[in-house]
Amino acid sequence: MKVEARYLTNEDGARVGVILSVDEYERLMEAVEDLEAIGAYDEDMAKIERGEADVIPWEESKRRRRHA
Repeated sequence: MKVEARYLTNEDGARVGVILSVDEYERLMEAVEDLEAIGAYDEDMAKIERGEADVIPWEESKRRRRHA
């Protein structure tokens, strides 16, 4: 993913800020959300593998939803 950005610098030339287009910003935020979802999935799968999470079979989950 190539990001087109302009940098704000201080008097010493050190980068202190970034200017992005709205499209670039939204694309980056979507990528962050995707990575957060992947991390949550990985964490949940690790809990299941360690036996630390209750697992309900899909058919049971569907049945419970129909009767809720």
